[in-house]
Amino acid sequence: MRRFPTLAVAAAAAAAIALTVSSLAGTAVAGTPTGTGTGAGGRTADNPISAYLASLPAGYQDNQVVLLDFNTRLKSLPGVDRAGYVGSVDDVAGRSTTVYWHGAPALLDRLRPLASQLGIGLKVAAWPYDAAQIAAMSRKLLHAARTGAIAGFTGSAVVGFDPATPGLELEGSYTARPGAAAPAPAAVASQAASIAGAPVTVLPGTAGGAADGSRDSDYAPFYAGGLMYSPSGGEICSSGFAVHYSGADHITTARHCRPSDFEAVDNTSAKYGSTTAWADGGQGRVMSAGGAAFAFDGAWNSTSYWKGVVGFRDLSVGDSVCTDGANSGVHCGVQVTKLTVYWDDGYGSEPTIEAYRSAGVAVIQGDSGGPVLVPLSNGTQIYAAGMIQRWAGTNLNPNCGGTWYTGSNACSATVGFTSMRTVVNSLSGATLTTTS
Repeated sequence: MRRFPTLAVAAAAAAAIALTVSSLAGTAVAGTPTGTGTGAGGRTADNPISAYLASLPAGYQDNQVVLLDFNTRLKSLPGVDRAGYVGSVDDVAGRSTTVYWHGAPALLDRLRPLASQLGIGLKVAAWPYDAAQIAAMSRKLLHAARTGAIAGFTGSAVVGFDPATPGLELEGSYTARPGAAAPAPAAVASQAASIAGAPVTVLPGTAGGAADGSRDSDYAPFYAGGLMYSPSGGEICSSGFAVHYSGADHITTARHCRPSDFEAVDNTSAKYGSTTAWADGGQGRVMSAGGAAFAFDGAWNSTSYWKGVVGFRDLSVGDSVCTDGANSGVHCGVQVTKLTVYWDDGYGSEPTIEAYRSAGVAVIQGDSGGPVLVPLSNGTQIYAAGMIQRWAGTNLNPNCGGTWYTGSNACSATVGFTSMRTVVNSLSGATLTTTS
């Protein structure tokens, strides 16, 4: 297995932090996955998704799947964002959801019979801004916070919907020189609110960065969660869910993973190819190599498990997901905390989703582009929920746990990702590649 002895942080693009290397150690050993299908076989210890499902209370994951089905129906209603939908908060244990709406929720009334039929408790809460207002205010504030317009503070992301905070939240860090006093949070919030035209809560200490960084010896058609390495730049990223685009199934990754010479790190003849299309709305990149309707399961070094992709699911605050970046493997029990978090990957700001794992790491550099998924309770199939983009909050290094790359990874319990539905909808005529 090829390993990297050192890590350097370089600006792959504005505000994007990439994994780079100075030299290679060891010899590449080509390998292949140990089978095909939806994931039967392999060691139990290599199957964290099934272990996670077994740890949940009886009926919990079935409740989540029902709530996700409802939320997906809601998000699929034509014109739902223009009609006033902002976001949802799920109480999975209680099988209920609260839908946040701007204005009269007439369109939502069409789904009340479905909620009753599914045994879902449906509540509606008012929100002071609609989706278009949130987008405009968030982009304006993020641009200002990244270009020095807010004295003593630099921004990394803007949260457009957090049910605990009506208004916006500005994530970032103070820029006062050593020995100088940082501005008071109230002063920063006042400046930010003046720019955005809405109340702003300041969240310092949340700078974060891009999360770019068997999985290591995959081959076309590639699975999601594979480890991609660029010989020219030393960059590491992860492969995402496959999409059917322009008549073929293609593998994807994050937009800030830019090299055109990505290859499977321990199978150098397996090339991920050049760019076929940019999925800008979801900060995604479609690559020329073929993709399959499967995602790797297990730890960073597992070759024994994979799961079949059966469709999309749209998330609400309170839902739980698993991240599946190639550098660190699967992390489950990651709970959605914020929606509509605007983040600039160096090529434009777009809405992302934030989720937090209370029991350890959720994301590590090198995981960028990897899948965010929701497992079905059958343990063999998954829903595509998102594409990993960044880490946020506190860097937990040196407590990152096991990884393929053993250098100075930045890692965090908070992950930012784009919606996989948004990635696909950004591509004309594209669909998610599934097993059916």
